[in-house]
Amino acid sequence: IPENEELLREMQARHRDVAATFVPSEFNPLPGFGNPHMQTIGGVFLRKSEGCSYVSEPGLAGISKILTAVASIDNSARDEDVCDYWDRRVRVETGCGQDFFHADVKYAGEPTSTWQSEESKGTIILIHGLESNSNSSLSTDMADAYWADGFDVICLNFRGCCGVPNLTIGGYHLGFTDDLRHFLEVLKESWETNESE
Repeated sequence: IPENEELLREMQARHRDVAATFVPSEFNPLPGFGNPHMQTIGGVFLRKSEGCSYVSEPGLAGISKILTAVASIDNSARDEDVCDYWDRRVRVETGCGQDFFHADVKYAGEPTSTWQSEESKGTIILIHGLESNSNSSLSTDMADAYWADGFDVICLNFRGCCGVPNLTIGGYHLGFTDDLRHFLEVLKESWETNESE
């Protein structure tokens, strides 16, 4: 796939200067929260707690915010098996034609096509993490933030992650990008077709 490699090199060269401007800040976790597993699990429950998203106070003041947020968690309101967040689910045939994956869409306004709405500022494509799907709290929270800013949001459910068994034995893994690349082609073709009409 030499033409894709050429395109990749061109995109990397074009965006290298922008990427170089991002300077990471030093991460200093609160005492007791240095364990990355604790941060991951805590993030699920504390992400929406006011004043807890970015705890910057050192020592007991920061820990106090976290403990207050933990005490106020009401998980009864969330059922991960029921998803009424997304506006539309689209079954996408894989590039090989032997399997499928699903893409869930949240429109910023009135849909004009499968993937776009009239009022949208653009389209954001979300990709869930391992063993997750579009119904995870992280996926819907990220989608909600983009949607609130006026973007259409599409979240891909990788093979075997949408609650429906796949047709073939193969699944996805971190290095498997075939379905993502195929979806980007599907999206591109859809936009080109809509522009020509």
